[in-house]
Amino acid sequence: MEDHVYSPTTFWQLFGGINDFTTWFMPFFLFAASLVWFYRERSILSGLSLFAGILVTASRVAHILIPSVHSIALGHSEPTIEQNPIIWFLYVQALNIGSFIFVVCVGYHFAFIQTHNK
Repeated sequence: MEDHVYSPTTFWQLFGGINDFTTWFMPFFLFAASLVWFYRERSILSGLSLFAGILVTASRVAHILIPSVHSIALGHSEPTIEQNPIIWFLYVQALNIGSFIFVVCVGYHFAFIQTHNK
């Protein structure tokens, strides 16, 4: 039987620290970026990205303030009867949905709108 002692390495410790930082602060940076975009260019895409930034930030705030939520698996996750569905949505799904909306808005803006302005 082999006994292997694992010792922490600086490489993985650095990436772990970066991951922890981005997990906690990425929603706030995304919200700030969407707010600046909306302030500079009042368009439907910037408004959608601001909505996405609000969703992502609300999700992170929900994770900070609420210890956990309860789900029931019925082929997909749903809130339990005693669980508030809005809180459950913010806690479970808002981060991914908001991030997706933001990326689609930014991608569409740079793929189609920026190229036509030149």
